Amino acid sequence: RTFHYAGVAEINVTLGLPRLIEIVDARSIPSTPMMTIYLRDEYKLNPDLSKEIANKIEITRLTDVADIEMDLINIVIYIKPNKKTMEKKGLTLDELLDGLQSVRKTDAKIEKGAIKVTLDEPGYMNLQNVNETLKKLKIKGIDGIKRVIIRKEPNEGYVIYSEGSNLTEVLEIEGVDPYRTSTNDIHAVARELGIEAARNMIIQEAHNTLSEQGLNVDLRHIMLVADVMTADGTVRA
Repeated sequence: RTFHYAGVAEINVTLGLPRLIEIVDARSIPSTPMMTIYLRDEYKLNPDLSKEIANKIEITRLTDVADIEMDLINIVIYIKPNKKTMEKKGLTLDELLDGLQSVRKTDAKIEKGAIKVTLDEPGYMNLQNVNETLKKLKIKGIDGIKRVIIRKEPNEGYVIYSEGSNLTEVLEIEGVDPYRTSTNDIHAVARELGIEAARNMIIQEAHNTLSEQGLNVDLRHIMLVADVMTADGTVRA
């Protein structure tokens, strides 16, 4: 299945037989983890607040918002932000600078609209190592959440869909509705919300998967499978 937002963004989710196999095999991680993130009443009708929450959730690395250039002659690195992307992500130059403080044995300062990174121990190999570190540097967001889209749903307001899942940290974000937000990662549900919630998620996921394929299976049969899978307090195949 593919979710479309504004005709360009999409999130693919495994459905059909492959998804059903994942569920009954109690796979530790789904092949396409995703979350449906509902917002509290005071946030879900406000597009700006919804976008702000989405920016807090979606992982943003330095390379997503800036170009990294090495100066091999002076043994320094220049980070040149993309203003449009920075604005879209709700980031400031000072926030980028703060994110760079975690890079050891370097000093960073703003210089002519860019950030100049110097090394405590100048050298070509050190320059290459720091450059590789900067390429992977996380500036904001939650680990595991690769991408998010926002859709305005009928009678729901704005809902956030994520590619990737991290239930524990998403539920800690202010404005997220912890009672309705869900993930297709059943083991994460068991760890965070308990085995009864995981049982209910197995029933919901299996029923939805079968229904989307046009298969009408008695819900009691699915409930029996979920009961067997969670009988000892853990999720088992």
